[in-house]
Amino acid sequence: MNTVCNHRFRTEDSWKGIIMKVGTNLMYDPKAFNHTIAKVIVHDQWDTVEQANDIALVRLKLKLTFLTKGLQYTINSVCLPKKDFEVAVSTTVTLSGFGQLGEHESKPDYLQKLDMPIFDHETCIKNYDEHVKLNDMKLCAGGIGGHDSCMGDSGGPLIYNIEGRMHVIGVVSFGLPCAQKDYPGVYTKVSKYYDW
Repeated sequence: MNTVCNHRFRTEDSWKGIIMKVGTNLMYDPKAFNHTIAKVIVHDQWDTVEQANDIALVRLKLKLTFLTKGLQYTINSVCLPKKDFEVAVSTTVTLSGFGQLGEHESKPDYLQKLDMPIFDHETCIKNYDEHVKLNDMKLCAGGIGGHDSCMGDSGGPLIYNIEGRMHVIGVVSFGLPCAQKDYPGVYTKVSKYYDW
């Protein structure tokens, strides 16, 4: 599983005690499958100021068992895009997460899903220039019409359907702070990390 580094994984022991829930779309589901984390591998060149290389891998103690449709819960895999895969501006991608519903709102009880467009990368770089330096290791999405990732979505997947298969093309990294006009969400581009 991949995620972003953020404050949760700054030290080697910071992930101990965190449980990974799978097979549910509820925040608090007693029937969810709980998995203990064995190890978190944080990118060795992660920059906390510029949010560069904001990516980590999560290794679970036990292997996941995929469950097919027809059961109460479905657990399935998601694909990774090809190395250096690019998605065109305005292409619809899907974000999911349990983050706040707005800057001053609470977190939902149910997993949220949002379809939104890829934002022009050069415009995104210019808009964020005062705050952080973006490069081609990031992609931008959302930020139009008040729809975007928010606090609590960090580490969540940005999904794109390629020929009927879901691919994680990005991982929520940061934003200013939620769905502000001209400031889309910024995502770590998964296809740039094959060599890592």
